[in-house]
Amino acid sequence: MKTSWSLFACYGTSYIGGKKAFGENFGQVVASNKSPWLICGDRNEVVDVSEKQGGRGIWKRRLFLKEFMENVGGIDLGFNGERYTWTNGQTDQAAVKERLDRAIANKDWLEANPLAFVEYLNFEESNHCPFVIRSEGAKNKCNRTFGFFKAWTDQTSYKVVKKA
Repeated sequence: MKTSWSLFACYGTSYIGGKKAFGENFGQVVASNKSPWLICGDRNEVVDVSEKQGGRGIWKRRLFLKEFMENVGGIDLGFNGERYTWTNGQTDQAAVKERLDRAIANKDWLEANPLAFVEYLNFEESNHCPFVIRSEGAKNKCNRTFGFFKAWTDQTSYKVVKKA
C-alpha cells in the first residue's frame, strides 16, 4: 500500500540575518505536517566543514540548517556523484565550492522509502548542479556524512535501524 507524503521544495535565504527566522518559520510549517515529508532544494548553507572547499571557514559560524534539521527530526539523504553542488565559478585561490543543495526527510518518509538516495549530476549551465531523488535504490553506496540527530532517540527509530 502506498502512503501519501508531503514534498517541500525550498530556496533558503543566503542572507545570514534571515537564516534564523527562515529556519524557525519553515520549521513550524514542517513540524505541523503530520504525514511523512521530504524537503529538497537550495538551503544556502553547509552543515559541516567537509561540505565546503575554499573561501572563509565555517568554524565560528552558527549552523542554522543543522539546528533546523535537529529541531524537525530531519535526516540528510546523502548523495552520489559530485561532492559540491555550488561553485562561485572562480579558479585557483579564489575558487569556492559548497554543498548547498540537498534532500532532507523525516523518519517516516525514510521508513517508506528505505532505498532512496540523491544523485548529484554534472554542472552544465548553472553554478548549481542539478540533482535527482531516486526512491528505488542504487548499486553504489551513498556518501553520507555521519551526524547524530535528535530524531534518532525516538523509539520508532530503533525499528528503522533494525530493519536496515
